[in-house]
Amino acid sequence: MTPLNNILLIDDDSTTNLLNEIHIQNLGITNKITILDSAVKALDLIFEQNVHSDLIFLDLNMPVMNGWQFLEEYCARCKGQKSKIIILTASINPSDKEKAVNDSCVLDFVSKPLNKDKIMNLMATYENSLLNS
Repeated sequence: MTPLNNILLIDDDSTTNLLNEIHIQNLGITNKITILDSAVKALDLIFEQNVHSDLIFLDLNMPVMNGWQFLEEYCARCKGQKSKIIILTASINPSDKEKAVNDSCVLDFVSKPLNKDKIMNLMATYENSLLNS
């Protein structure tokens, strides 16, 4: 697989971000990993600093702005090509998964923790759409 240009990790948990970064780096699936601990910072990066990400891993449960609020704002402001968003969450609420599946900005809904097998399955499933983002 051709490496993606940039993967954005949005999660307020620094340990989760570190582990996800290690897994992604070890697989060599991207040239760059950007890590942010808040959805507000992510919106600023995307829309004010014009940084494009080929793939976004988004946590749902964060302070100030949660993942759902991020998605609402992101989809409303996104013009042209959209990054592909995978919700990565500890939520076991069936309504969260249903809501994610019905959101046009969301590629997939994955339970934490992220691991090598989950990443490889996601890349195999979405390789074509990710490389053409």
